[in-house]
Amino acid sequence: MVLSISGLNFNYGKKVILKDLNFNLNQGQTLAILGPNGIGKSTLLRILLSLLPLQSGEIILNGQNFKELSLKERAKLIGYVPQSEKPAFAFKVVDMIMLGKNASIGLFNTPSKKDFEDARQAAILAGCEHLLEQKIDELSGGQMQLVLIARAIISKPKLLIMDEPTSFLDTTHQDEILSLISRLNHQGICVIFSSHYADHVFMVSHQSLLLNGEQGYIYGDTQKILNQQNLYNLFKKEFILAQIEGKTRILPRWSI
Repeated sequence: MVLSISGLNFNYGKKVILKDLNFNLNQGQTLAILGPNGIGKSTLLRILLSLLPLQSGEIILNGQNFKELSLKERAKLIGYVPQSEKPAFAFKVVDMIMLGKNASIGLFNTPSKKDFEDARQAAILAGCEHLLEQKIDELSGGQMQLVLIARAIISKPKLLIMDEPTSFLDTTHQDEILSLISRLNHQGICVIFSSHYADHVFMVSHQSLLLNGEQGYIYGDTQKILNQQNLYNLFKKEFILAQIEGKTRILPRWSI
């Protein structure tokens, strides 16, 4: 088991954000955190990224108590892909990916040939090898997202956290990201991603966590809990199952 969370609670003042949260994640699995904006998806991610304190409960990461791990140890175990990023300098893509090895290389040390090969292999897995020599300010939003994923996986983390990875992308790049999540699972990497797209969750996640604020949460097998009633309770809109190009999709009724 890569990640186990039990009895996790988090409040902002008197406002309950996460209440008695419990779930497990095994190697090669994807967990999607689904819910409307402002419901607590980012809060859970920020706790796992050590950006917010663990107020109560227990987190076991790769068999170790989260509280007993140093920030450097956590950084080696967890990769992070932000929703977007605008670097201050026009790095080459290969240099941007290499930044993901800072925890092992050191900020001011010279990367080795193996480090560059690791960057190339990460780019191959992420589907952006052809971009290695380009400047990052020349990339589209979808291409940049692939580069950020390559940067996050270069250090071979046990867990990859992705914040709304398909937001603001066209459908072609959304499909690329979703396919990449499945490839990462096949490489043994656990993925947790937040989303407000039920369809994307349905397509790639093994397990889902449906967050609904003070009303609590539903956790379980995606195919079982991502039903019309649960989605209506979450988003206050109707969803339907539709066959599109031979695939089962779950879409808001108004989009058909």
